[in-house]
Amino acid sequence: MLIPALNEGAHLQRTVQSVRDTVPGDVQIIVVDDGSDDGCADFLRRASAAPAVLLQPGARLGAIGARNLAASAASGKRLVFLDAHMLLPEGWLAPLIEALEHPAVGAASPAVSAMGNE
Repeated sequence: MLIPALNEGAHLQRTVQSVRDTVPGDVQIIVVDDGSDDGCADFLRRASAAPAVLLQPGARLGAIGARNLAASAASGKRLVFLDAHMLLPEGWLAPLIEALEHPAVGAASPAVSAMGNE
């Protein structure tokens, strides 16, 4: 799970917790804090934030650059990009993985709504 973030406030922590609550424990979570000044990634510096990895580039990368940095640090077979303001329902990952198992499919995307606006 690759999550770029910039000034996401409390949304980032809720998103990381949502990932932890809905995917297997061995799934890698990588957050790129792309220069936030609101402290949104501070919780990831605590030991209790493991297994999430926090990357902090020295300069702003922008959304695409932050995604690319996260992808370069990932070790998984599949890359799942998430925005830093998502709540994930139980079972959301399985249909994506199933779609990706088909040899003709290179990418898959779920339906997404804004947090608090289903």
